[in-house]
Amino acid sequence: MPDIVVCGHSHCGAVQGLLREQSVHTMPLVRRWLTWAGYRARTDEPWLTRGLGEEATEQHVLTQLDHLRTYPFVARRLALGRLRPHAWYYTVETGEVLACAPGSRVFKSL
Repeated sequence: MPDIVVCGHSHCGAVQGLLREQSVHTMPLVRRWLTWAGYRARTDEPWLTRGLGEEATEQHVLTQLDHLRTYPFVARRLALGRLRPHAWYYTVETGEVLACAPGSRVFKSL
């Protein structure tokens, strides 16, 4: 069965851009991606107000995985049990990978 992994990482420029738009001023590709993702209109995300760090990036990964599930071809495969989605977080400094179990919103070491 195919797997799909959405993986965030420490020091994520996209998450910094979500939290502080000025931090992506010099990163036009990240700015454009955030615009396409529609985040400026979604400032109600509770994790956006908590600051930078692991938790914000983990929640961003889960948000992206939720978004991915809305694509019709992904939704069909999920409904048929033909695709396994995974949410991961990679810590650059240590190489540790955390994963979120299906049905959970908590990341634990792989």
